[in-house]
Amino acid sequence: MAGFIDLIIPKERKFFEHLEEEMRTLAECVKLLNTLTKTKYIDQHLLDTNVKRIRKQSDKADINTKQIVTFLHQTFITPIDREEIKTLATKIAYVIDTVEQFASSLSYFKIKTLDTHTRKQLVIIYDATQIL
Repeated sequence: MAGFIDLIIPKERKFFEHLEEEMRTLAECVKLLNTLTKTKYIDQHLLDTNVKRIRKQSDKADINTKQIVTFLHQTFITPIDREEIKTLATKIAYVIDTVEQFASSLSYFKIKTLDTHTRKQLVIIYDATQIL
C-alpha cells in the first residue's frame, strides 16, 4: 500500500532550491549595499551602479518567489508546511525589496555620507545574511 501512496503523492522539493536561491540573492543585495560602509563618503557612481544591480537582483527574487508559490500549489505537502514556506519566501523578498528601497533612496536624495550608526547597522545586516 505504501508503494501506491508514493506514486500518487509527488515528492517535488524544488521549492527548497528556490529558497536557497532567494537567500543567495538577499546576501548579494546586502553585500552590494554593504560596500557603501567601507568609506565615510559615498561614491555616487558606485552607489548608482549598485542600485542597478540590486534592482536586478530584486526582480530576480520576485520571479523566484512566484516560482516557490507555484511549486507549493503543485505539490502535496501539509498546509502548515505550505504556509511556513510561503511566509519565509515572501519575507525574504520583502527584505530584498527594503534593501532596494534604501539603496534607491540614497541614490535619489544624493546622500553623501552615512552616519556611524547607519554604517554599523548595515554591517550587522550583512553579517546576519552571511550566517543565513
